[in-house]
Amino acid sequence: MKLSLAAGLAVYVSLANAFKGKMTHYTPALGSCGLTHGDGDAVVALSKEIMQNGPNPNANRLVMSMLAMWCGTKIVIRNLATGSATQATIVDTCYGCAKYDIDVSTGLFKIVAPGADGTAQIEWGGEAIGG
Repeated sequence: MKLSLAAGLAVYVSLANAFKGKMTHYTPALGSCGLTHGDGDAVVALSKEIMQNGPNPNANRLVMSMLAMWCGTKIVIRNLATGSATQATIVDTCYGCAKYDIDVSTGLFKIVAPGADGTAQIEWGGEAIGG
């Protein structure tokens, strides 16, 4: 999913059963879901605790089934300070994130939290993960 400023501003959602955490940003590349993405993509990495994968997820069939459950899932991310929200797709694992924290592409971060210092308090959810 390519980013657009209009799409980021148009979405306002009240997320029932949402997870709350901290959002940071990174430069996506080849992710743990096996696809390559860049800063212009609306993509997100979930914590290792949620994704349940190690350094080589291909070595474990159980891990591969967990990745298949999360990879490609669309979620809504909402900035708690501003209310701005947008949709993103899960494509990667964040090894430095706490359980409900997320890491998003730099381009997506600028839409959800413009002017933020590199972190923002957010809530996120989707059909497959509680929202």
